[in-house]
Amino acid sequence: MTYLPLNGKHYYAVFIIDVYTKKIVGFIVSDNMRAQANLEALKMALKENNAPEVHNSDRGSQYTYH
Repeated sequence: MTYLPLNGKHYYAVFIIDVYTKKIVGFIVSDNMRAQANLEALKMALKENNAPEVHNSDRGSQYTYH
């Protein structure tokens, strides 16, 4: 997740990256840091890719939400 300041507001970009190919396989830009954005990026990644054996995150609140 990275922060994007734009016109006095902050947006949040979530990227799911394949560790082997370095390809971005899922992404979303949101106006909040809620878990939903992370889930949407993951759903995008899983649409055209097999489920990974490991999904690594920084264990922030967006990832530990039930």
